[in-house]
Amino acid sequence: MLGRALCSSETFKDSRNMWNKNINLIHHFVKLGDHKLLPNFANNTFTRSCGIGSLITVSANGKIYPCPILNQPSLGSVIDRNGKLTMQSVKKYIEKTNVDNIETCKKCEIKYFCGGKCRITNMNQTGSYIKTNCSEYYKGIQLNKLVRIYKSFLLSFGLYNLIKELYG
Repeated sequence: MLGRALCSSETFKDSRNMWNKNINLIHHFVKLGDHKLLPNFANNTFTRSCGIGSLITVSANGKIYPCPILNQPSLGSVIDRNGKLTMQSVKKYIEKTNVDNIETCKKCEIKYFCGGKCRITNMNQTGSYIKTNCSEYYKGIQLNKLVRIYKSFLLSFGLYNLIKELYG
């Protein structure tokens, strides 16, 4: 066992019991359908976050976290009888921390490409998930990344057309 499971009095000494408990929790969670309340994240589209909420982490004791990075508050538990309420709190958290609600990001022209800095980093550096200390240097890195992706796209597109011409 790793992470929070090492420190939890609720963890199981027998790994078989732990896996059975996890399988039962996941089955119960999916059966309720509450996971469908969360937004879907798709690749190659604009984003409103650093990715927080796109990968929900469930600890060994059933607590739900919006990100696999440690040192953040739990947003609920899959063990709660009302999973729908828990998923609604996760959804509210995701909405509250999107780039449209981060003061520095609101007017940024690349906010939907960048998604804002990591929310956990924001919390550690500014004391708030919705405050960031984005600098011109960081913004330059993001713009360079955007240019590299664009160049890669053009290269791939050019190679695609060349292969298509050669092989029909």
